[in-house]
Amino acid sequence: MLLSTRSHRPVPEDSLAALNRVLGDKAPGLALRARGTELDFAANVGLHQKIALSAVALLTTPRDLGRLKLCPGDRCAWLFLDESRNGRRRWCAMETCGNRAKARRHYARYGLKAQ
Repeated sequence: MLLSTRSHRPVPEDSLAALNRVLGDKAPGLALRARGTELDFAANVGLHQKIALSAVALLTTPRDLGRLKLCPGDRCAWLFLDESRNGRRRWCAMETCGNRAKARRHYARYGLKAQ
């Protein structure tokens, strides 16, 4: 499942056909199919196209867009979707960027050299 209609009604056939015509012009082989109120990828769609459509869905969903964050870690440029309950996640992964930041603060606090 990629997209869900906001009206919770089935996707009209003519709308789906128009969308697939536009997609076919811009990205040959790309197509969507309706499954009730949801839109799904057709079987012949490649991985790159799925990623592109997922990115479009993410960037056009206000709730998700507000939770899209850039990791503040040194030498890290990862974007991540903050799915924490309170929306206060800071790092792309605590095991890497978060740990490094904690270690830097620890070394700075005690005047130690970072290893």
